Amino acid sequence: SRGRAEEQGGLARCREAELRAACEAVGAAPPRFLGAMDGAVDDREPALRRALDDELAALAPSLLLCGGPDGAYGHRDHLACWRLCEAAWRALHRERTRLLQAAFPRGLFAPLWRRLRRFAFIEASLGAADLGVDEAHVDHVLVLSDEERERKATMLACHESQLLDGDPRTFLLPEIARWVLAHEWYLEARC
Repeated sequence: SRGRAEEQGGLARCREAELRAACEAVGAAPPRFLGAMDGAVDDREPALRRALDDELAALAPSLLLCGGPDGAYGHRDHLACWRLCEAAWRALHRERTRLLQAAFPRGLFAPLWRRLRRFAFIEASLGAADLGVDEAHVDHVLVLSDEERERKATMLACHESQLLDGDPRTFLLPEIARWVLAHEWYLEARC
């Protein structure tokens, strides 16, 4: 319906503005958007694949960061973005670009998955046991300094539409927010 489309368009503009502010807060370049609809990212869409390939060709990055193969908590958009990034890296960029995939401790996102699993945006084929990795399998472990934690909290606070009262500690669930604000884990993709 037109009302739903307008509502989604407003949310998209809001989320884009929040991401721009978050990038600015941490000194990152402004984000580039590929035109995928929030809640409907399709990694099989040829135009989206071409758009990502074109951006990566223009940027020629030496390092590409993306979500991991569990979508953090099984979010379909997260999974589609991971598949897009991995496919682009494998096809075009693996010789000159490292691909790091975000990872989280096994079980960290299970409580959130249990709350959200009935929604269509959660991948039905994944269960709580599929989420996260054991630290022994992680290639890069970062424990953030107080300054880095503060910067990350400032960045998360920019995503007001996803927070209660603008508090970054309310991002997702408190135990998840505590871990996310203090750590980063990455898996390094290999050919």
